[in-house]
Formats: sequence, C-alpha cells, structure tokens
Amino acid sequence: MSTERLLVRGVACFPSSVKVPFLEKVPKSLRCGLCGNVSVDAKMDTMGHVFCEDCIKMMVNEDGKFECTADCPAAHVNTLQIRHDLWLKVLGLAVKCPKNDCSYQATLKDLMAHYPNCLSGGVDCPMCNMHIRASDLAVHTRDKCQERPLPCPFCEKHHKERVLQEHMQECDQRPGTCQHCTAEFNTYAEVRDHHYPVCPKKPIGCPYTCFGCRFQDTREKVNAHVREDQHVGLLVKRFDSIQRELKDAKDEINVLKQKNLDLEATLIEERQHRLNLEDNVSTGTNHIKELNETVCSVQKRVTEEIPRKFEELSQRLDLFATPMEELLKSLAAESQ
Repeated sequence: MSTERLLVRGVACFPSSVKVPFLEKVPKSLRCGLCGNVSVDAKMDTMGHVFCEDCIKMMVNEDGKFECTADCPAAHVNTLQIRHDLWLKVLGLAVKCPKNDCSYQATLKDLMAHYPNCLSGGVDCPMCNMHIRASDLAVHTRDKCQERPLPCPFCEKHHKERVLQEHMQECDQRPGTCQHCTAEFNTYAEVRDHHYPVCPKKPIGCPYTCFGCRFQDTREKVNAHVREDQHVGLLVKRFDSIQRELKDAKDEINVLKQKNLDLEATLIEERQHRLNLEDNVSTGTNHIKELNETVCSVQKRVTEEIPRKFEELSQRLDLFATPMEELLKSLAAESQ
C-alpha cells in the first residue's frame, strides 16, 4: 500500500516536524496550494484556492493584502474564508502511526488520540534523557540510569549514581581510622574533629618553633622534648635579638623625629619668606596706585589748562591784530 507523508499543521499532538503517513491519496482540494500539507485552520480565497495559516502569513504584505500564487487578484487577508468542513474531511482519512516500530492504522482523528500515548517508538528517560525502548524503561530507571538517586550507606542522603562512589570516599559519616595510631572510629568526622587534635602519634612541631626550635615528632615525643631545659637558651637568645631590634627601632625613631623637626623649621622659614614677599607685593601695589593717582591728576590739570591758555593767547592775538594791520597799511602808504 502506497503512502504519502504530509505535515498536519495546527495540531498540538504532532510535533511540527513529524509527517503523518496517509494510506490514501489526499485530494488537492484538502491540501494547501503552496506547501501541499493539510491544516486544521485551512482558508480559501475567492477563487477557491486553499492555503494553510503558515503559508498565508508569508503571502500577506505589510498592507494586509493577500497575494495569491495562482495570479488571482490581490485582496485583503480578511476576505479569506475559514473552511472547517475541509478539516472534517481530513480527519476521516486513513493514516498510519508515524513512529517506525508502530503498526497502528486508523483515521487521522483516532491517530490524534493514539499518538501521544504510543510507546512503540521508544521513550526518553526522565532522568538522563537517554532514548530507550519503552519496555526497558522500568529496569533502566531502577538499575542502570546514571542519574538515578541512590542513598549513601553512611549518611543516608541521596546522590546521583554517577557521583555516589566519589561522595562515599569523602563522606564525613564513613568509618574512620587514624592514619597515625590506627585507632578506629564510627565516623571520619570523629577522627578529624576530635581525635587528630589529641592523637599521641600524630607528627607535630615543637611549640617553640617561633623561637627557632625545629624539632618535629609525635605528640608524645614533642611533649617530652618540651620539658627539656634547652628551650631556655632559645628564649634568652630570642630575647636578646628582640632587644637589639627594639634598640634599632628606637634609634630609627629618633632619626625620624630629628628629620621631622628639621622639616618643621624649614616650613617655618618658607612661611616667613612667603609673608615677606606678600608684604613687598602689597607695598609695590600701593606705590603703583599712588603713581596712577598722580598721573591722573596731572592729566586732568593739563586737560583743563590747555584750552584756557589757548583762549588767552587767542584774545591777545586779537588785541594786536588790528593795530598791526593799521601799521602795515601806514608803512605801505609811506613807501609809495
């Protein structure tokens, strides 16, 4: 029996990429004129052409005009008619389950109820997402899945199987054994928090390490070592060293104090010098001010005197002008 695989658009139970095998030829009148698939929301234009919603969106311009691929007159998208009757016909067509291992055949309407619950094609493990046969899912999640939660035998907390062994090696509630004295404890936390601080076999350093003693051994031997008198010499030596360091520090402090005094004296001199300069500047400013006032006074006096003197000279010239003119005329007459 020949089959034709088509997308069933607008149906939630089928993934957008799953093509359903139709066992009978699907008439063109039920299929989208552009993509050739069937759709729950098929619409028809005025010329009887059928299109699915996805293709219609690609055929509508920014003005809402629907441009048919069959060279029909452009019309507004609102003029398209929804054809539910076409979908009812599609629901009655014979189909096969698209999962490879499933032989289920029925109408498309019945397949829509069957497909979401079909286990023939395998399932994904809800914990690790591994794709396995549905019949193996129970065993996989119970015994094999690396992501399944398992209880730690020591602390009883649940951890994923893939990290459980690593956790058990580090779990504070695992049985503990002191690596120094081999004493055994119920939990490693007891060894770490309570036993190690007092274990007589644990290697430790001498408490006088900060004074120069380099002795290291078990706690028992270190305690015996501390009771020896040799540490008195270390203490005296360290005390002398501290005294020398203290003297050097005091000498350095005295030097710094003297430098500070010298610096303060220099600052005082600089401050006095600055004050002197400011006084000189102030005195010079006053002199300049006095000179400016003198110049202004002279300019004012000159400005007032010159016109007056000029007027006096003009009047004197006028007094001599007439007699001089008569004298010149008289001299001219006598010469004739």
